[in-house]
Amino acid sequence: MTSGAAKGGSGVVVVRYAGAEAGTGGAISTVGSDMVHQFTSTGSSALDLSGLDLDARLGVTLTSAVTGSGDLIYNGPGLLTLAGDNTYTGNTTVSAGTLTLANMGSLLMDINDGGSNQLLGDGALNLDGALKLDVDGVTGPGSWLLVDVDNLLVMYDGAFSIARNGGPAFTEAGDVWTYSEAGGNWTFTEATGTLDFTAASDVIIPEPASLALLGLAASGLGGYIRRRRPA
Repeated sequence: MTSGAAKGGSGVVVVRYAGAEAGTGGAISTVGSDMVHQFTSTGSSALDLSGLDLDARLGVTLTSAVTGSGDLIYNGPGLLTLAGDNTYTGNTTVSAGTLTLANMGSLLMDINDGGSNQLLGDGALNLDGALKLDVDGVTGPGSWLLVDVDNLLVMYDGAFSIARNGGPAFTEAGDVWTYSEAGGNWTFTEATGTLDFTAASDVIIPEPASLALLGLAASGLGGYIRRRRPA
């Protein structure tokens, strides 16, 4: 595991490295010519992400927060689990192997009018935690690809959720997540990995005459349905 500016911290588990022993605590074993060391060091500092490139043949679990503005790149071929409240604003790329967002973990999605950070790659992605949407930079309607479902092998697990960062959660129905506010409506669709925002001004409200016609149509449909009921 390498990092441009790593501060260490609790929950950072490195399971494979070559060379002299490093770190404290935990158990050391040998796999082939490599030493495997699972650290048990404690602390509360976060891992400051200034471009983190992970290559783990067995597995890496990060239970502390990952912060910063860089990208996280996982090269596999093992398993990377993110279990902290991660606030880094770069992309997450799974080049190989499997990345899991644990059910107690979260990822910040930094969304603005110019785009967003994304979950990308050709590996596997298991989402069992929360995607927290920071949409303070959004001033109008738009569409953002958050999860590259065309290239990633994506699994949305049972505890997966979508929420405004520091705000309310979205409501799920049929793998579509929605949230309505005064300014408009938010929709995240699992099948496409896309977040959409429709401004309230874009919602078409029928004129009174149209409403009357719709009411008549509904009445006629209701009468038709009632006539189909058995006597």
